[in-house]
Amino acid sequence: MPEITVNIDGVQRVARAALDEFAQATFADIRAATDATAKEVVKRTKAASPYRTGEYRKGWTSRVEVDNSRDYQRTVYNKRKPGLTHLLQHGHGGPHPAPAHPHITGDDEVQEIFVKALTDEMGKE
Repeated sequence: MPEITVNIDGVQRVARAALDEFAQATFADIRAATDATAKEVVKRTKAASPYRTGEYRKGWTSRVEVDNSRDYQRTVYNKRKPGLTHLLQHGHGGPHPAPAHPHITGDDEVQEIFVKALTDEMGKE
């Protein structure tokens, strides 16, 4: 039986190239799913926000916090009335106490939205 010699450096290069290609494809799907999730969370939070003048409700948006080759993050926030989010979500005491109006999309729901968006993105290929 003939001997076969395998160069470990060659195997390592091929494996690294395959993993890099997979990581790039996966990162593109994660980026698209993150954008879709942020858009859906903004939509749901706007719909559930208390409506008095409409100014607070219209303020919900998202922005990119981190965007590099290894990480991508978006934050959903209220641009017009950022100080009201905690007070409305949890209520407050003081001379004129106000009850809580939970309206911000919860972590469990955000996770479900992201998993669905990622599954949809990965299914497109």
